[in-house]
Amino acid sequence: MDAPTDLAPVYTRGEGDLLVPSSRAQGPWHPASQHGGWIAGLLARAAEAVPTAQPMRPARFTLELYRRCPKVPLHTTSEVLREGRRLQVVDTVLWAGEVDVARARTVKLREDAAVLHGVELPPVPPEDRAPPTPAEGIEFPLGPDGSMDFFDCFSTSIVSEYADGEPSDHITCWYRLDHPLVEGEPTSPFVRLAATGDMAMSATWWLGWGSFSAPNVDLTIQSLRLPDDPWIALDCKVRIDPDGSAQSDAVIHDLNGRLGHLMKSLLVDSF
Repeated sequence: MDAPTDLAPVYTRGEGDLLVPSSRAQGPWHPASQHGGWIAGLLARAAEAVPTAQPMRPARFTLELYRRCPKVPLHTTSEVLREGRRLQVVDTVLWAGEVDVARARTVKLREDAAVLHGVELPPVPPEDRAPPTPAEGIEFPLGPDGSMDFFDCFSTSIVSEYADGEPSDHITCWYRLDHPLVEGEPTSPFVRLAATGDMAMSATWWLGWGSFSAPNVDLTIQSLRLPDDPWIALDCKVRIDPDGSAQSDAVIHDLNGRLGHLMKSLLVDSF
């Protein structure tokens, strides 16, 4: 499954530092709001743009989605909370006009291969090996009918046992983000990871699209490393409480094996 080329970006550049959403930015829960995956991607992009004293990589990304993000031009701001030689902590905020709609905290750790040079590391446990490859799975339509512009930005391959039309609380699926996030720039591995992480299964996979909504109000990604390949697999579980709350968590893989873990808090409601 080769990636398409020359696909339209999710955001074009507006005046100044504004990012203008296309129809692909729309989320599944409200026609006038933007999808949390793109919000995660934009805030990861802003955090990554903050320079560090020496080479560092993101180790933890924590997103808070505390307001519906309207389909209007957006911009980001960044603040460094801790600047060091081995660690940097950055807060990034997403703005719709003068209203802050989401924020994220990114913890970056220094990269230094010399620290463990010549040291024998523990073997990779079997459960950390990558699931079957995308070529071994089947394309899986996302969303309520597979036709929403956001979901069409991804190629998918489901590799877990799943009977079409039957609910499941455990799904393993590969995702490849095909459309660029922002006009005129490549989408980095960290931004792809943040945007794809929001695709971890919702409670509606079990409860059913059309009857319930289950937006996530946060997203936390802990990464041992960044993905080496455009394909990212999420081995997901969802847990639902009768009080209307739910949690979704996933082990994250690329083709070389496990690279991290994520968790989302879900707010279940009826339409």
